[in-house]
Amino acid sequence: MGRVRNEDIWNLIILCLPALRSLRRVAQRLYGRAWFAHRLLLAV
Repeated sequence: MGRVRNEDIWNLIILCLPALRSLRRVAQRLYGRAWFAHRLLLAV
């Protein structure tokens, strides 16, 4: 395995950015749902 160049790392980061963004959106939605369920349980 050769040495990893900075350009390779940046290319990887740029490739992963959209996936990371969508992952964060999914995580926020899950967190919001969990928070909502928690509030409902507390209200009962």
